[in-house]
Amino acid sequence: MLVFVGGYTTADRNGHAEGITAFAMDTESGTWRPLGVVARVPNPSFLALDPACRRLYCVHGAGFSEVSAFAIDDLDTGALKELGRQPSGGTNPVHLEVHPDGRWLVVANY
Repeated sequence: MLVFVGGYTTADRNGHAEGITAFAMDTESGTWRPLGVVARVPNPSFLALDPACRRLYCVHGAGFSEVSAFAIDDLDTGALKELGRQPSGGTNPVHLEVHPDGRWLVVANY
């Protein structure tokens, strides 16, 4: 199973992440194997997949009021291709959710 993890990257948030990291998870043992940083973007603090698991979305929180969309290029490595970045429509986006039909993305801001 492929797992994506985001985290804070900036010093003002005591961030130590480098962006979005991919892991391979063994569903039988529960162990995770790091695959590497797959997107070097600022403060990807919340992630969501579309229902088909072909797109990954992230909010850039803590000073970056944006949302990014990525295509999942390779299910073995977790390689991502950034499709675009848009303003979140508010300050400090903290959550997002993809509609079950995949046509809509909702973002919550502080």
